[in-house]
Amino acid sequence: MKKAVIFAAFWGNPKHVGVYRVGRIINWLKEADYDVTVVAAGLTDSINQDGHVKEIIVRDPLKLDLVHRSSENLKAPVRKPNALRRFLAFALFIPDAHIVWSLRAARSRAVRDACKDADVILSSSPLESQHIGSYLLAKYSGAKLLIDMRDGWIDEPLRPNIQKKGVRRTIESFIESLILKKASLIFVTTRMWAKKLGERLPFTVDKTVVITNGYPHYNKADIEKNKIESTFEILHAGQLKNSSPKRNPDLMFIPILSAIEKIPEKFTLSFYGKLDRNEIALLQDWNAKFREHGWGIKVNEYIDRVEILKRMMGCPGLLSFSVSECQLPSKLFEYLYLGRPVLVFSEKGSAVWEFGKEIPQFYLVDYNDPSTFGSIVEYFTKGCKGDEEICIPEKYHPEELKKIFLAALNKLLSPAS
Repeated sequence: MKKAVIFAAFWGNPKHVGVYRVGRIINWLKEADYDVTVVAAGLTDSINQDGHVKEIIVRDPLKLDLVHRSSENLKAPVRKPNALRRFLAFALFIPDAHIVWSLRAARSRAVRDACKDADVILSSSPLESQHIGSYLLAKYSGAKLLIDMRDGWIDEPLRPNIQKKGVRRTIESFIESLILKKASLIFVTTRMWAKKLGERLPFTVDKTVVITNGYPHYNKADIEKNKIESTFEILHAGQLKNSSPKRNPDLMFIPILSAIEKIPEKFTLSFYGKLDRNEIALLQDWNAKFREHGWGIKVNEYIDRVEILKRMMGCPGLLSFSVSECQLPSKLFEYLYLGRPVLVFSEKGSAVWEFGKEIPQFYLVDYNDPSTFGSIVEYFTKGCKGDEEICIPEKYHPEELKKIFLAALNKLLSPAS
C-alpha cells in the first residue's frame, strides 16, 4: 500500500474553505488504496486513527485560528482574539504567522516517523507557510513533494504585504522558487495561474497540472427537497472586501442600480458571510439608495454551508463578484452545481469570465464597460423566472477531477519515471 502525508494546518476547521479541496484529495487517495496521514494544527498534541486516515494533531504555539475542531479540543480554553496581536504576528513572520506551527510540525517526532516511508507529501495553501513545512519533511524523508496552490503566492498575491515589490516580496519569491524546484508536481486551480507561473518560473511548466475546484459532495436532490423558498431574494454568499481590498461592492451595485427602472420586479439583495462593521456600513449606505427604487439590501448572520446551499437553491438568482485576473472562487462551483441563474461581475478576459462564457445561466457583467450594464442585469432578472437553459458541465465533477489527479500521481510514481 502506498502512503501519503497531507500537511494542512486548517484540516478539521469547518469554517476554512480549504478543507473541501483537501477533503477531496484525501478521498481520491483513499479510493486509490493509499494509506493517508493528515498533519493538522490543534490546541494539544494528539494522534487519531480513522480507517485508512491517521490524524496527527500538532499544537499551535500561537493558538491562532487554524485549530483542529475535535470534540476534545473544543473543550480546551481558546485565547481571546486580539486584532493588534494578530496584525503584528502576520507582519513580523515570513511568509505568515503560521510558520511557527509549520516549523514545529516539521520537527515533530510523530510527523517525521509518519513521513519516513511516505511516497508523497502534499501541502495545500493558502497559507503558504505550510509549503515550507512540507518542503522540509520531503527533504528529510526523500518522499516526492506535491504542492497544491489554491491561490497564487507571488502571482497575483492576496496578502497586501507582498503585492508591491520590496524586501519581503523578494524573500518570499526566493522561498517560493526553492520549494517549487523541489516539488515533483504543482497543482493550480486555473490555466491562468499555470501560465503566469510558467512565464515567471519556466522550470515549473512540465510539472504543473491544472485541477480546478469542483462541485460540492452534497446530494443535489436532498438540497432541493429541503430548499428554503425566497421568491424575490437574490443571494450573495461569502466575503467582500475582507477577501481582497480591491473587492469594492460599488462595482456590483452601480450596474444593478442603472437597470432598476426597467425591471418590474422588486428584489432584495441578500448577503451572507463574515462581514466587518465597515462592510456592513457600506451595504447600509447602498440600501438607502436601493430603497428609493423599491429594492433593498439585507445583511444576514453567518450560517453553515448546508444551510446556505438550501437558501441558494430556493432563490430566483445569485450574485458573484470577482476582481481577480486568475482566481476562480470555489463558490462559483456551488452556484453552478445548484443550477441557479448567476449575475457575475468580473473583468473581461479574467479566469472567471472565461469560465462563465460556457455556462448559459451565468450572466457576465464587465464592470469596466458601463454600456452593457443595464441590458445584462435586465436579462438576468428575466432569467430569474426560471426559463434559462441549465448547464452543469461534467468536467467539474469530483470524479473527473480525480482522474486528472491520479493520472498525474501514477505517472510520477511509475517505475519508468
